[in-house]
Amino acid sequence: MKNPSETQAVTAAPKPNKGLTMLDKVVMLQIETKRLGGHRKVSSEYIEADTDKSLCSVSKKLFDSDEFKAIESHDAQVREYVLKRCSPSVIKRGVFLLPLANVEKVSAALAEFKVRREQLVEAFVQIYPVLVQQMQMRQGELFDVTNYPGVTNDPTGEIDDQGNVERELKFADNYGDMLRANFSVTWNYTTFGVPDVLKQIDQKLFDEEKQKQAEMWSEAGEVIQQLKRAQMLKLVQNLNDRLTPGDDGKLKQIKTKKDGTTPVVDNIKEFLDEFAIQDITNDTDLAQMVEKAKLLIDGVDPELLKKGADVRAALAEGFTALESELATMVTDAPKRGISFDEV
Repeated sequence: MKNPSETQAVTAAPKPNKGLTMLDKVVMLQIETKRLGGHRKVSSEYIEADTDKSLCSVSKKLFDSDEFKAIESHDAQVREYVLKRCSPSVIKRGVFLLPLANVEKVSAALAEFKVRREQLVEAFVQIYPVLVQQMQMRQGELFDVTNYPGVTNDPTGEIDDQGNVERELKFADNYGDMLRANFSVTWNYTTFGVPDVLKQIDQKLFDEEKQKQAEMWSEAGEVIQQLKRAQMLKLVQNLNDRLTPGDDGKLKQIKTKKDGTTPVVDNIKEFLDEFAIQDITNDTDLAQMVEKAKLLIDGVDPELLKKGADVRAALAEGFTALESELATMVTDAPKRGISFDEV
């Protein structure tokens, strides 16, 4: 994904200071994204199969449009961008640990992402009446007008052959504003800590809470460290998979996107380049693996890599050894789970 702010000047990353704690090196970024849901549950009474309906779950799609899919895709890109430059706080959903050296760059990118998202939402608003009418026809008896903001199903005064009052869709004059209200993205910088006022009320309670916070962040640091190690291991495994010939002995394809990027190579290079900033846990062991990987991949021409069997073999030998070392550094799943659906 091309990131709009990457072309802007960025403050040089400071040299790692091993005397700093994790919280000294970051600011907490809280992101809240709101989007109209694209699916709704359907009553199990519509299931005709001879089965226990309590075991079944059925849903219907509310929208089938490129405009709505574009908003979903955009939000996924934002999630990907944020997770590449921050670490999940693992303390609260939607809160990330943003390295101080990345604050300017990430803030500028989020501002541009927000502008682009508003443009996509506006395109969806314009096509909305047509979409709702189409879904009314396609959903048939499953259509529920209350699923659609700014729309009512008003009686026409006509009676159909079954004696039912006919109805037609009515769109409120301000349906656009009602629809836009279901889409938003906001972010702010926040902190976690024990309120000083608690110290004035009860010193013992303040000390207890301070100790709990320390333990919580210590555990979070362990989780984040394992996350970064597992992230690098996966990138190395993906590259090794492409470098290793198939069962038929033929070279595997190394894909290049339309923008000229080669994801399997560029993704690991980006991780290596960003590591000094991203290493908020002072992981010296992983830092050594990063340096080894840099020596292996620096100067490698992706175009030559696509066709050169000898180049691939030499690179695969080094990265296979690196993969084995990394595998020993990745422990079992940490105590506190991490969700990548944080934005």
